[in-house]
Amino acid sequence: MGSSDADDPAARERTERLVNVGLVAAGIAHDLRNPLSVIESSAFILRKLVVGERASRHVETITKQVNDCNRIVGSLLELTRAGPVDLRPVHPEDVFAGALGLCDVPSGIAVEIDIADGLVLRAHGGLLVQAFANLVANSVRVLGRSGTIRLSARRSGEEAELVVVDDGPGFPAAILRDAFEPLVTSGNVAGIGLGLALVRVIAERHGGRAQAENPASGGALVRLLVPAAHTDERGEQP
Repeated sequence: MGSSDADDPAARERTERLVNVGLVAAGIAHDLRNPLSVIESSAFILRKLVVGERASRHVETITKQVNDCNRIVGSLLELTRAGPVDLRPVHPEDVFAGALGLCDVPSGIAVEIDIADGLVLRAHGGLLVQAFANLVANSVRVLGRSGTIRLSARRSGEEAELVVVDDGPGFPAAILRDAFEPLVTSGNVAGIGLGLALVRVIAERHGGRAQAENPASGGALVRLLVPAAHTDERGEQP
């Protein structure tokens, strides 16, 4: 009989670390929501008052940054949640499209998508969109203004294998093993190190798992394994 997390000191330490990070994250998220709401409301009013293209661009920038902050707040709150999610049929193309819609991908970065015919997931579409938005945003920050991001989805037994790979410098060897631990960051990606931790939390809430590696061909690869549905089930929009 295999050992449980309760018998694994490393697993206990990871769980305690996630709980502590989650508590801090929840407090930060709670404190940020009110000022973000005020900024958002003010930007809405300014949009109607400003005159000129330059001023309008600045207001749109404020609105975009507030939306980005709201997504970060949502990610912080998600870290505090646990337990399985309500799984429904979801098409992977909807997940990828939703994630890309949340990211500002420069025109110099090519996005390639490869999805196996008839693949349907058993998933929470909104959470997967959130996970892949984080992964795409990480790749964009690493690549800068040019490069390639590949999104793929295929069936692997009873699971669906969803992959994001870019042709950037890859994960630093020193952090690859702990890439999904909270507060682990590298010089390649700016941030506080919660994005990949959230990705793993989302995968595990699906009863799945997340993996990271540096492919022999170069770049960085993140793989999510989540339940696959029967191909005759109709998917839902995330």
